[in-house]
Formats: sequence, structure tokens, C-alpha cells
Amino acid sequence: MTIADPKKLAGAFIFGFVLGLIAITLAPPGPLDAGRLRQANAQTGGTVAPLFSVGCNYSHSSTDDPVGNMHHLHDFWGNTTTSNQSTYGSMTKAPTTCAVPSDTAAYWNPAVRINGKRVLPSRKPGNFYYALVGNQDVSEIRPYPPNFKMIANEGNGQLKFYCSDARERKLEAPPGTCRGSLLVIKLVFPSCWDGDHDDVRAPGPEDVREAVTVNGRRKCPASHPVALPELNTGMQYPTSGTIDTVQVAGDSGWQSWRTAHADFWNTWDQPELERLINRCLKNGPYNRRPEECQA
Repeated sequence: MTIADPKKLAGAFIFGFVLGLIAITLAPPGPLDAGRLRQANAQTGGTVAPLFSVGCNYSHSSTDDPVGNMHHLHDFWGNTTTSNQSTYGSMTKAPTTCAVPSDTAAYWNPAVRINGKRVLPSRKPGNFYYALVGNQDVSEIRPYPPNFKMIANEGNGQLKFYCSDARERKLEAPPGTCRGSLLVIKLVFPSCWDGDHDDVRAPGPEDVREAVTVNGRRKCPASHPVALPELNTGMQYPTSGTIDTVQVAGDSGWQSWRTAHADFWNTWDQPELERLINRCLKNGPYNRRPEECQA
């Protein structure tokens, strides 16, 4: 019986191991199926949620509202020219406060008053991120169409509050204090579209709605079959510490925080938006997320 040289065996093992690592590294990312995502999340402590994030600074305030056509005061983020006179063409050519230059989209929300005093947004950027909804089948996700307009509120999306130094504690109502940090107003936009109304000037259940859970998977209902990325907006406002009251602007004056809402007008560089959705939401790599695909 011939006994193999242990040194040769060790060398062959190391060579094969290295080749395997190279193959894994060079392998092209495939579709992001739920099983591979769960495995990657388990390996990395849940840090590979499919998303991409854009930081956008506060731009300006005005009573314009190109989507909802409301006349109260709004705070605008992203595109610096957003107004009632804006067109899709003018918006796509305009400057932006977003860290990603191709994000010339517009985001806005009612102005905010804390403890009876109007508060301008923080100088720190608001956080706007696009994510996959739960374990939704990524093959169903479609990019927002160019010029798509949408509103999020407590009725058709999710409204949360938290302090910027306690992101894991998202509350159904404003916290009583944010000492040394900022108050973040988080709006989650609906992620299912009826495929028809892309100019949502009078938002309602016929236009967009949240995904629903069916047999443990997030699905869009038959009435709203087009699955969109889930847009999350986090607008940051400074506080003096104690928070007694939070109000938002409305056409009849300052109103309850429950009427908070956010508007989105898709005037992105459309090819770049579609590239990010495909790369960060619909494809891997799973435990090697590119920098542009992280929060």
C-alpha cells in the first residue's frame, strides 16, 4: 500500500481551499432568494438587509406642494428647486442636497413645531432609504416610474418617532425627551401600487397601499399588484431635551402630530435609480454588501 506524502496532501488541500475562495469571490451575484438572505443575516448579525440609503440635507421651506396641492408650510429635502411651478424636466436638471448626486428627487413634509415653537430641520442630513419589504420575492420588485408621485401618512403607511441616539426604539408617538439628540420623524411609504395612478394628487386606497403577509411572505394584493421598493424617510429636528408637544403644519393651522405625512416625487436620474434597485435590492452579494448598498 502506498502512503501519500503528508506535505503533498497538505499542499493540495490548501491549493483547493484557495481556489474555492477565489471562486466564491468572483462568482456573479444571483437573485436574492429568501433562504440565502436568511443565511447571510444569520452569519452577519442581520447586517445585509437589502437596501440603499441616501442622506439629503434640508433645502428650503415654502407653502408649495406639487403632489398633494396643500397650502400649509412644508420643509423640503433633496431637490433645491421643488415648487408648484416645477416640471419633471426642470427637476431632473436641478441641483440636489443629497449625497448621491443622481438623486434629484424631491422629499417633503409639513413644517414642525415642538413645545409651541417652529423648529427648522437639523443641519444633519435626513435619511432616505429604499428597502426590500420583509421576505418579499425580489423578482416582483419594480422601479418607481419616472415622474411617479406618492404620499405617506398614518393611514396608508407607517408613522414612527424616535431619538437619533436610540434608533432601535421606534415609538408610536413622540418620546417625552430626546436629551442631547434629535427627534426623528419616520414615515414609511406604501410599497404596492395599482399600476395606473402614477400622479397621486389625491392619494387614496385606489392608488398605493402596504404589502400584506400571506403564508409568512410579504405580498402585494391583487388590487395593487405592482411591488415597489419600500421608501423610508427620517426627518431630523433639534430639541431642547424635554418634548411636551409636537405639532405639524396644516391648512387650518398647527395640528396634531398624527396628521404628519411625507411626499415623494421621483425625479431621480432614472437609469441610476434602476441600477441601484437592481444591484442593492434584487441581487447580492449577500454578506459582502457594496458600500452603496448599506445604510
